[in-house]
Amino acid sequence: MFMIAFVIIGVSMALLVRSVFDREARMDRYQVDRASNRTMTKQAAMQGVWYIGVYAVVWIPTYVIIFYEVSTTVQTPIPLIVVHLVTMPLQGFGNALVYFRPKYVAAREGDSSSSRLITVARVLNVDVPLMNLSTWIRSSENVKTSKTTS
Repeated sequence: MFMIAFVIIGVSMALLVRSVFDREARMDRYQVDRASNRTMTKQAAMQGVWYIGVYAVVWIPTYVIIFYEVSTTVQTPIPLIVVHLVTMPLQGFGNALVYFRPKYVAAREGDSSSSRLITVARVLNVDVPLMNLSTWIRSSENVKTSKTTS
């Protein structure tokens, strides 16, 4: 069952990347410089790899447990059961990380001077008072204003 689902997900991601590649190839004729760096294709491929990775991390322990129960009379190792019980509920969290990853990468490239935590808060649209304070402290106008009033 795992292999069927894994193959379906892999083929779906490959078809998605192919579709993005075809669209970029059709758009090449409208570019002035005829440069084709295929950034969208690369981004779609990386999203697919991350999604498949999350799927594998979550479901491989489950299928190993099923394999143990079906094929051997040996009791399933307790650490494997613990790994299964920890990773299974985290699939939604992993999918959320994959979903927000492009926004995070773009925000880090746009403002590499801010901390990673502030960037995560900005991407998730979370208002953190310390985030506003650090922005205020770093702004040059407020620094100049505070120097002149001291």
